[in-house]
Amino acid sequence: MQCSDAYDWMDIQSAQIDGDNAIAKRVDLVQTSVGENTASIEDVTESVDGLYAQKFTKIDVNGKVIGWGGANDGVEGIFIFNVDSLAIGSGNSAGYYPFIFRTTPFTDPETGTVFPVSAYFASSMMDYQSVKRSNIQKLAVGTGQIDDLAVKRGKIDNLAVGTGQIDNLAVDTLKIKDNAVTVPVSAFAEASTSVGGGYTTVQTLSVPSDLGHTILTFGAVFSFASYTSQQRLLCRVLKNGNVVFEDLEVHFIDYASVGATTQNSGQHQHAVTVSVSGTASDSGSHNHSFSGSTANSSAGSVSNSNHSHNYSGSTSSAGSHSHSLNLSASASMGQDGIHSHGVEIRGSARSAGTLNISRHDSTLISGTFELQLRSDSGGNVNVSQRYIHAMTMRK
Repeated sequence: MQCSDAYDWMDIQSAQIDGDNAIAKRVDLVQTSVGENTASIEDVTESVDGLYAQKFTKIDVNGKVIGWGGANDGVEGIFIFNVDSLAIGSGNSAGYYPFIFRTTPFTDPETGTVFPVSAYFASSMMDYQSVKRSNIQKLAVGTGQIDDLAVKRGKIDNLAVGTGQIDNLAVDTLKIKDNAVTVPVSAFAEASTSVGGGYTTVQTLSVPSDLGHTILTFGAVFSFASYTSQQRLLCRVLKNGNVVFEDLEVHFIDYASVGATTQNSGQHQHAVTVSVSGTASDSGSHNHSFSGSTANSSAGSVSNSNHSHNYSGSTSSAGSHSHSLNLSASASMGQDGIHSHGVEIRGSARSAGTLNISRHDSTLISGTFELQLRSDSGGNVNVSQRYIHAMTMRK
């Protein structure tokens, strides 16, 4: 019978042995044709040299070809589906397939919904998942661990976060237990500046202390410029030009030592010279008596002219008089006895150090704070690494 419609069924089997080569192949072909339309199903089973085997099915409808098959070369085995959509269901699925894989986009003719190339799962359980980009309309996670999460907009009823880092956070109403939100501001200068005997501002910072209680920290590194025996550095803090505190001693050192020796050292003695001078006044009325005799004498050559005279008498008590008295003496001390000497030793040095001061401001008034220093003794001081750091606990 001749007509334009036809169908074919062929079963081709072949085997070929050539020396060390052996090939066995079977081809089953089912085909129908109506007019210009042709549909065919081809099954191929092949074994080559005991080293390679493959089996695949090819379905061709007017040049649209799909198929699947597997191959094994003894090292790697593969199974491939070349289809637009692969669905997996049970024998009772009745059109419901929980797992669908699409290799081409699909538009639902009833709803107009476009399904892009993707894998569609009704449910999935994975021990480990690595995803470059995920678009999830509704996400329910029991426990999650995410290294880097980027969210355009999120609605979370109860969020528990151990540590968070947010570049730009916009909050209509902020309610945080115990006002545990801080607003930090700070100022830092590394360069060195010189401070003399008058107060000099070494750092300035504007602080929004009107937002809540504020903790401030002031600090610097100092070094005296010269060697002296005593060095003292004082500190002062101003807020809006008013003194908060002043003359706080942040550094003091005195290179003086005072001591006493407890025993004599070596054999030695001390010389003592005493000089006395004065005048004795007259002592009452008194007189002096006197007596005596002259020597024998003669009158020339006259005989019997040899003779002498005796005399006696007293002075009167009239008139006053005084006696001068001068005394001088010298002496030396022996080596006896234990003794001590007071000793004071004074040196000079150049000191350096750091200062760190904390201050609490509860005025709820914003202001500009100034850290000032002055050298009370020891000459000029070089000050560097100057900073003020403030943390305001915002309500």
